[in-house]
Amino acid sequence: MATAPLLFWDMECVKNSKKLDPKSKEYEQWKYTKRDRETEEYLPDDKLSELYDKTAALNPIFGKVVCISVGMILPNNTAKIRAFTGEETGIIQDFFKVTGSKSINRLVGFNTTKFDSPYISKRALINGIKIPDPISTYGKKPWDLENVHLDLMDVWKGHSFYSDSLSNIAYALGLPNPKDDLKGSEVSDLYWKNPKKNIEKIADYCNGDVLTTINIFLTLQGKGIIQNVIN
Repeated sequence: MATAPLLFWDMECVKNSKKLDPKSKEYEQWKYTKRDRETEEYLPDDKLSELYDKTAALNPIFGKVVCISVGMILPNNTAKIRAFTGEETGIIQDFFKVTGSKSINRLVGFNTTKFDSPYISKRALINGIKIPDPISTYGKKPWDLENVHLDLMDVWKGHSFYSDSLSNIAYALGLPNPKDDLKGSEVSDLYWKNPKKNIEKIADYCNGDVLTTINIFLTLQGKGIIQNVIN
């Protein structure tokens, strides 16, 4: 594993709309996407709405980025972690400014090469934002990413069949659980209850995942975990 300089990161996404509007173009596309591929039959409206509420955030066509957190390890057992929030275009652009910096040697995350990076890349394309090379995984083989991306999910998994969650690994290593107050599946509903009020809680949650990622990284190297965090 590289030692420095490293940028640890995580993101949070939510469904595009508070509720699926039957009169919208989004509804028509969601309805088509969730059709039975064998019979071409459409799901009833209540089932479509239920699926939208539960899973739309995971699809960059029907979801959007509401927070990206980044962190770096500093001397004296300290980490600096900050969250980008606000309008989605601003969040992505701010993140790209950091990842495009020549001072960053490697991006370290958890399930970021398979989910976060492709998601943000697609949202950037949808918003007309140029994707910097470090974050983009398009057209790249796994070995092309090794010197740029370090995904701790894959490090932990090794050659085993199943992948484990961030929460599972934190538990196994005796680290604080980042999901005690909020779970990823709850972020979308929390956001839409009151976007302006609840984004701070979501940012704290995202920051917590970055801190856990940092501490897993350190623990796997036999080092002590971070005790001090500055924003």
